[in-house]
Amino acid sequence: MTLNLQRINNIDQINGNPEDKPSEKKSSAQIKAEFVKEIMDRINGDDFESEEERQAFENKIQQKIKNGAKLSAKEMAYIRRTNPYIYQQVVRVQQRREALKEQLRHCRTKEEAQQVMSNAMTSISDKDPARDAMIAAVQNVSQQFRDSEAYQKLPETEEDLKKAKKSDSPMEDPFKEDAEEDDGSTVSYSFGSGGYQEAVTGTTPGETVFQAGA
Repeated sequence: MTLNLQRINNIDQINGNPEDKPSEKKSSAQIKAEFVKEIMDRINGDDFESEEERQAFENKIQQKIKNGAKLSAKEMAYIRRTNPYIYQQVVRVQQRREALKEQLRHCRTKEEAQQVMSNAMTSISDKDPARDAMIAAVQNVSQQFRDSEAYQKLPETEEDLKKAKKSDSPMEDPFKEDAEEDDGSTVSYSFGSGGYQEAVTGTTPGETVFQAGA
């Protein structure tokens, strides 16, 4: 993230010039508040230069949901702020994606993977308000997995697995496309008695950028 260094320099200029009139000065608290707001605007997707840029950002989000793609932390934060109802549905869809990915990573044969993908599709209820988005998400993850080298290397059946020699080479991540959508932050979700909880963590281990709940 590129920070506004000119703004930081202005802190020293304002605080270090005793000839400034009191009415023209900004307090240290005001400067810090503006700086924090600028950072949060970037996180929440409010740093648009124009209405056209905002619309393009929203269109990108809509297309990614339609395609069942992974949404970045910034995109999720924008939906959370602008449309809480849609956000709850999108959280469910993104959770379904991550759950399916985790299941597929543990599949030992193509046969098992096909069964997991089939079960994920048939488990989507006809009455689910996010049914179309759920189907798109399952299809997106399934196609990524089928196209991966990791899937191609899997034996066809359990019988083939027993005959195959165990490989010591590490398995590559079959979801490279999702990795390309990462913006340096990771969004995690959990549901408890108090509703859902969201946490966005930065690149530093243990660093939490913000948390939200409902």
